[in-house]
Amino acid sequence: MRKRSHLSWLVLAVFTMTIFFGSGLTAVAAPGLSDVQGHWAADTIQKMVDAGVVAGQPDGTFKPDNNISRAEFATLVVKAFKLEEKAGKVFTDTSDHWAKAFISTANANGIVSGYSDTEFGPNDPITREQMAVMIVKAAGWKAEGAAKVFPDDASISAWAKEAVSTASAQGVIKGRPDGNFDPKANATRAEAAVVISGTLDVKAAPEKPVDISTLDKAGTYGPASGSQEINGNVTISASGVILQNAVITGDLLIAEGVGSGEATLKNVTVKGTTTIKGGETVNFENCKLGKVNIKKAEGKANVVLSGTTSISELLANSAVKVSGQGTIDKAVVYVANVVIEMKPTAYEVASGITANIGGVAVTGTSGGGGGPTTSSDDSNRVKPVNATPPAGEVPAGTQVTLSTATAGATIYYTLDGSVPSSNSTKYTAPITINAATTIRAIAIKVGQTQSLVASLAYSVSVPEASASVDVAVGSGAMSAFKTITVKSTTGLSGAAKYKVSDGTTTSAVKDLGVSAAYMTSAESVTVTILASDGTTVLGTGTLNVTAAASTSIAITAVQPPVGDKTADCTVAVGSGAMAAFKTITVTSTTVSGGAKYKVSDGTTSSAVKDLGVAAAYMTSAESVTVTILASDGTTVLGTGTLNVTAAASTSIAISGSETPPEPADKKAVCTVAVGSGAMAAFKTITVTSTTVNGAAKYKVSDGTTSSAAKDLGVAAAYMTSAESVTVSILASDGTTVLGTGTLNVASAASDVSIDIQ
Repeated sequence: MRKRSHLSWLVLAVFTMTIFFGSGLTAVAAPGLSDVQGHWAADTIQKMVDAGVVAGQPDGTFKPDNNISRAEFATLVVKAFKLEEKAGKVFTDTSDHWAKAFISTANANGIVSGYSDTEFGPNDPITREQMAVMIVKAAGWKAEGAAKVFPDDASISAWAKEAVSTASAQGVIKGRPDGNFDPKANATRAEAAVVISGTLDVKAAPEKPVDISTLDKAGTYGPASGSQEINGNVTISASGVILQNAVITGDLLIAEGVGSGEATLKNVTVKGTTTIKGGETVNFENCKLGKVNIKKAEGKANVVLSGTTSISELLANSAVKVSGQGTIDKAVVYVANVVIEMKPTAYEVASGITANIGGVAVTGTSGGGGGPTTSSDDSNRVKPVNATPPAGEVPAGTQVTLSTATAGATIYYTLDGSVPSSNSTKYTAPITINAATTIRAIAIKVGQTQSLVASLAYSVSVPEASASVDVAVGSGAMSAFKTITVKSTTGLSGAAKYKVSDGTTTSAVKDLGVSAAYMTSAESVTVTILASDGTTVLGTGTLNVTAAASTSIAITAVQPPVGDKTADCTVAVGSGAMAAFKTITVTSTTVSGGAKYKVSDGTTSSAVKDLGVAAAYMTSAESVTVTILASDGTTVLGTGTLNVTAAASTSIAISGSETPPEPADKKAVCTVAVGSGAMAAFKTITVTSTTVNGAAKYKVSDGTTSSAAKDLGVAAAYMTSAESVTVSILASDGTTVLGTGTLNVASAASDVSIDIQ
């Protein structure tokens, strides 16, 4: 802990507040700051002064090249983004600090964190990489990955790489004149003003439309609502692409790169020609298409229409099956193996070619004019079957209503994929969709030709968290008797038990997979998903119990969603006089770099243990604090609270700040054993420990060959005649490089400390 006299601290605080924020923390405009004239950031500094974000000194200077502290920068961010005061963490070294309220507010908004749970370092100069992390969090920018942007990328701390990359991509942080980022250098007051000003400008600028003319990676493209106009052509060349809410003024190409995969278009208008050369399945939902040309070199295309999709002209130049619900004004068939389930308004089939159109085999013949077979009058046919909602992805439990515009017609349907007839199930009530289902339906009326077969494919949307449930309902006088079984859940870490309630009575707590016998006359009950302790609520959902069903219901989580920082723990509790004896094991964690842990009840602490290794611990407390540590056994990565009153296997939330900055002097301790005689090239190298944050593994290389990735402390057997090798320090995934150093392997050595860059 840093030690400073109270007097020097007070002088520093008053001086800092005066020169950077003005007296009383009120920024005062200072036109014509005397020491910024001709400075590279002069205009931006004056802009920030005029906006009331920063202020000059009483003597009319700004000191643009002086360092800025972590407290000062946090204060600037809070003021610049006009954040209301919020009660966040108050660190030990900020409890009496002039910037206490600003730091606490920034922490509450997820912008800043400390070196540890107790230390923030408010008066430490902020480094350029720390500034990048804070500004990206303040702006709410989603990190797009840690792309290499600067030549000295290797010197950027692992915890800051994504933020530096993101801030650079947004244009708010630039490198030095030599191109390097210089991450460990202290940021200046001028740089702080420029970074904050640039961030505010980017946030205020209208969002630029994403260029979606070439879609070569799986993902969803186009706005979530409204419509984006794309001037020119669009090419889809990867499977898993979903293009939505767009108007393409040119042509659309589904290219060979889609392969045997799938492409989907939703609410898309194509004013030019749509050409399909790739993809096993192409879905068009509520689309408006002009000419559609099927031209696959190999394999059969499956084109699925749904909703209000319309095609002006379909050209079948290769095998294709067109199914679903939609309209086609005209179809022209040039090849065999073509199926068009819905009947186009008009069609042509080339001479000698047979196609299945509207459920009827049509063979092209050379008539008197030598032309192809064309469609005939269809005025006496029953109107097609329509579905509400239209085919596509729907929530579980959705009820589909079938109808036809022909009065007096009867609808028959199948759910097994077979072609419906008058012997199939007669439609009398909505059809409930609880799983992937294809409804095939026809409408029949005496005296008219039956309708074309409607093929309606539905899939069930899977919520972020869900539960798979079976319901059995008693008959007759026992209809209020339900047998409910929650079989499994998804998206809820630690789920182990459940209970059901109709708001009046509640069932006993049951393990997942074990049935709950329950009496209720209600139409629906609340399903509560519990942790293994049978009391901790992880989420709730609503289940319809009016009829027997095997379904999936959405669960609203009431704990941090999967993907937040968590730790999986088990607890064993002694019995009788040994009730205070606990065996606690942290088996795994999602905290990046987490390798060890310890537990404490506030009075005593366990020894530091590797993940997966049990900690025997005596405590009469109801809960303990679990501390997740880096591989050095001292660096704290996060903490959480674990209930230890009863045996349990559960997942707890881990809170904590961003990974602490790397130590300035990063080292790795190594041992080297060298073979003798003819085996002199055989080395046994072990990296026993390192001060690099997040380190878990290592590998060695002489520039020609590399060893396998090894856990720290585990020896790497390696053949090399080189005098030295490069040691790469790796994260727990065994691939992410956190730093490198050079190790002399010409002779045996023990506990050699090497520098890691």
